Amino acid sequence: MKVVCIDDSNKPSDIPTSAWTTKDQVYTVTDAFYGMDNVPIVQIAERDLTKYPPYKGFHATRFLPISLTPATEDESFQYA
Repeated sequence: MKVVCIDDSNKPSDIPTSAWTTKDQVYTVTDAFYGMDNVPIVQIAERDLTKYPPYKGFHATRFLPISLTPATEDESFQYA
């Protein structure tokens, strides 16, 4: 599933910038699960946080599925 990052804030200091997401960038979700305290987590193909224990993925709330992102002016529905 394609998603767009809507929140790239609060990067943990022990994760390099190159492994973090960028707001408004499109990513591909490869797995989704619940982490500690039932927090929804997603893993994305373009960034592998498992190289940086204890991180397993990103909070799912940092992303929106492409189909749920607001339409651009060109994509918005126009009444005739």
